[in-house]
Amino acid sequence: MTFPAVAIVVLIASPGDTGPERSTVALELGRWNALRAQHEHVVVVPWLYEHHAVPLLGAHPQSIINAQAVDRADAVVAIFEARLGTATAAAISGTAEEIQRAVAAGKPVHVYFSREAVPVGDIDPQQLASLKAFREGLQSQGLLGEYESPKDLAAQVRAAIEHDIATQRWGVEAGPIPAARNGGALLVAHHDHRREPRGIDNRGKQLYRTISNRLVVTNKSTTTAADELMVRVEGLNGQEAAVRFDEPKEPITLGPGSERSWTLIAFSRDDVRVLLTWTEDGQPMHAEQTIRLSSG
Repeated sequence: MTFPAVAIVVLIASPGDTGPERSTVALELGRWNALRAQHEHVVVVPWLYEHHAVPLLGAHPQSIINAQAVDRADAVVAIFEARLGTATAAAISGTAEEIQRAVAAGKPVHVYFSREAVPVGDIDPQQLASLKAFREGLQSQGLLGEYESPKDLAAQVRAAIEHDIATQRWGVEAGPIPAARNGGALLVAHHDHRREPRGIDNRGKQLYRTISNRLVVTNKSTTTAADELMVRVEGLNGQEAAVRFDEPKEPITLGPGSERSWTLIAFSRDDVRVLLTWTEDGQPMHAEQTIRLSSG
């Protein structure tokens, strides 16, 4: 039996010493799909390097992973046992770069550290020291998790993804704005806020630069244009939105399958209401959508 659902990609990020944890988490997310996907109208797609990376030449390996996984992911789960991993050009390790890139893009990121005993012969003192310093640096950025076993970790990750599904409003009810009429324009708005690492300062703190800060409106219809389109942004509950929005000064036409964007800088991570008005064959149409902004 088919059912409508939104697919969300969850990147499982970790150094190479977490094989059992990675497979157990992926299995648990698959089990969640079997039990909850139809009810929640969400399908969780775990992305693991060893299964889903596409070999490709022409760029640094981490840049390829960023494009294939981090930038496509809706959420990130990062796992550490006793290693931090290998440094990249932009960060102290590939997993660290993936974490910071996702955080900079405003995505939910859940980081877990193992409390399991590691055999002495498997410990690299330098890696362990680097991991400890990295963890200490993350303490001020949010709440970190700990796990006792792969099974314990999988249960925590499941709870975290369920939290994301609720808070991010993933699912059919939080999907695209319905067409104002059958066969009409189908307009979808989102805030495209992205940063990328640009090195580390002399205290070891990650530095960033903003590469996108825009409100994007897409016409998902394959047949109908939205003519005389105007776009406004308002706060919820009658409050003014804490944004700088360079809204269109005059009406535009948004053709089928096309998109337009305007600068939108958020001063806080709030929800705002996007108000859209347009015409189809001279008939006035309107719709609104609540979206979450990213800042930083």
